[in-house]
Amino acid sequence: MKKKLLRNLGLKLLSVMIAVVLWFVVVMTNNPKDTKTFYDVPVKLVNVELLAKEGKVYEVLDGTDLVRVTVEMPRNRMGELTKEDIVAEADVSKLTEINTVPITCSVINPDLNISDIKCSRDAVRLSVEEEAKKWLNVQAIPLGNVGEGYVVDSIDKSPTRIQIVGPKSAVDKVSSVVAEVDVTNAISNVTVNVEPLFYDAEGNLLHLPSVTKNEDNIHVEVKVLATKEVPLELSYMGQPAEGYLVTGRIDIDPPTVLVAGTLNSLVGVNKVTIPAEEINITGATEDYTTSVNIRKYIPDNLKLVEVEGSNGRANVTVGIEPEAERTLTIAERNISIESLPEGFEADFEQEAGPYRLTISGLNSDISGIDQGEVRGTVNVAAWMERENMSQLAAGTYRLPVSFEFPEEIRMENELFVRLTIVEVEEE
Repeated sequence: MKKKLLRNLGLKLLSVMIAVVLWFVVVMTNNPKDTKTFYDVPVKLVNVELLAKEGKVYEVLDGTDLVRVTVEMPRNRMGELTKEDIVAEADVSKLTEINTVPITCSVINPDLNISDIKCSRDAVRLSVEEEAKKWLNVQAIPLGNVGEGYVVDSIDKSPTRIQIVGPKSAVDKVSSVVAEVDVTNAISNVTVNVEPLFYDAEGNLLHLPSVTKNEDNIHVEVKVLATKEVPLELSYMGQPAEGYLVTGRIDIDPPTVLVAGTLNSLVGVNKVTIPAEEINITGATEDYTTSVNIRKYIPDNLKLVEVEGSNGRANVTVGIEPEAERTLTIAERNISIESLPEGFEADFEQEAGPYRLTISGLNSDISGIDQGEVRGTVNVAAWMERENMSQLAAGTYRLPVSFEFPEEIRMENELFVRLTIVEVEEE
């Protein structure tokens, strides 16, 4: 029996091998193998909590957490395989010294007769740093211009501070957190929820996907008020030092202010008055200058829209100059006699003139007086009344001369003339 089994052993082995090959050929002919490729398969990082326990955070570099997976399997089973069946993982516990994590790819359905599976890359590259936290105040900034004749009054936001967490190098870049609100052409209050943005110290917008914040949105309310431009009105109190005069020049900077409020509250508001007590020129010997807090005199239901750099104040200057004097020479012909009682005639005493009159005031006022045009008047009736004279008798009298000058010019001396009065005989 044994001899029969061993007889022609080589031929028998060859026959078996040929049979196996023929079977493989038949199988491959009926169900050949093929490959199927899946793109952008996400790599799941596992055991990332190990980094958190060490106070570290990570960031995936260069998109290395997406891979291309190629699967070899029987062609007739290809339709059963989907992208969801592909699993790509990187175990952070196997983090290398160069911050790479090996990638393993597999198929969750073992019945698909997968013969081979390949990933387009071997590892995920990470940036691993110490975790940093920072609290920052939120700045709410309006963008654009509100409607003409309106102004942004105030901006409220909630929360006012947020915390950011992430890699230290990224967190250190953040200098400010800003909530931007578009108020273009707004004529009423604006209320929105906006995402806070990160900016560096130079004002550049930062895109930091590795940095998280404890608030995703900031609630912002922008109050918008109507405005009206009105003049500043003021006066002064007191007198300058003896020998000095007020020139009448009052400079106000700014001469007008912008006030804001509701449309109803602005009705009837036509000026802002600064009381005289704010501007006391008593004893001044030169231009009096002071700064007035305008805010104190804005009605309670309105607000002052402050010009940049003004700090809510107005600069006031009252012109002060030394008093000047000038002596005028008045010709006799420029003095007239009036109200002489009937039956009398009067004439100037011979060689009594010319007459000199000293006036004082601002240099600009008295220098403009043309002495040739100055006219004086001797009122005989008024002189008699002051002297309690009921009847006029002939004789020589000393009578005052009156002049009419502008209010700002003062006479420093009283001018008198001597008149010879004679009674006229009736014919």
